[in-house]
Amino acid sequence: MGNKISSKKVQQAIVQFWIRNLEEIPTGLRERNPETLEDRKARTARRFTGECILRGEDIKGCGVQTVPGFLEEKGFWITDAFFQERVSPDNRICYIVRFVFGRNGPCKDFEGKEDAMAALQKMCREATWNVKIFKNPLFLEGRPVPAKKSVCLNLSGRDALLEPNGKPRMVKGGVPRMPRAELGLNLI
Repeated sequence: MGNKISSKKVQQAIVQFWIRNLEEIPTGLRERNPETLEDRKARTARRFTGECILRGEDIKGCGVQTVPGFLEEKGFWITDAFFQERVSPDNRICYIVRFVFGRNGPCKDFEGKEDAMAALQKMCREATWNVKIFKNPLFLEGRPVPAKKSVCLNLSGRDALLEPNGKPRMVKGGVPRMPRAELGLNLI
């Protein structure tokens, strides 16, 4: 399944997972303080004009295991990774797990990059996801950077491909569960 996001202006890529179960978060990621009501209001009040490239209702049960390698191949370096407890719009506890990549070379201040990449690869490899992709203005230190973009892959609706013991999860007929499609991207 190919989806073209074609722009030399893309300087940042964010891979963000929405999950309900804390146990599904791999070890080795930094935990941010839970989002407060004030944080949520500030986050949801931000107004910027982004473009939805791909809507989740179109892509459900999608494999994303090629995403980490693709980002590295296209010259993106991981610059941050964390998870945070939030309250979802339906007032349930959920967690976001966010991996941030930039194109300006490795971030010397980010000491946990190996653990973060291992966590990202695990999350991408062990489940399928519902996918939404947005191309947004790039913000640095709270200010938009003219003519530069950020791409955000929002992944939700986790469907495990493996059992807790690491064996493949089987479907009817004793066949291993497989993604409906594998996400293909083209960031230039």
